[in-house]
Amino acid sequence: MVGSRIVTIGPGTAIKGEIWDCATCEVHGYFEGTLASAEINLHESGEIRGSAIARNAVIQGRLTGDLVVRDFVDIKSTGAVDGKLVYSSLALETGGSINGTLQLQDPKSFDASYEGLADGASASTIGQTDDLESRQ
Repeated sequence: MVGSRIVTIGPGTAIKGEIWDCATCEVHGYFEGTLASAEINLHESGEIRGSAIARNAVIQGRLTGDLVVRDFVDIKSTGAVDGKLVYSSLALETGGSINGTLQLQDPKSFDASYEGLADGASASTIGQTDDLESRQ
């Protein structure tokens, strides 16, 4: 669909780089880099290494790195987050795992630099995720 702004990384596919300005990102394969999407769906066969920011995320696969979720993150029984997780609402199913740092963030106080990215807006960097610790 033209204009739908949906990105799908299929099973057996490996991508390294940056993905910006997407409404939904479906990850069934491997992605390494920086990802900004309104919705991230990391499927059981999928893996993300790097930095990701979203309004909402469903994690069924493995994410290694920083994950910033403005509204809701749902870590399913097969999901794993290894790294820093910034969230405002979290669900963790039995069997799902988080190994790293958790930071609860009120969605009303999310930094303006995250707001546009979490909506899937274009951006030139996502380096702001590295600055989270300096704001604690």
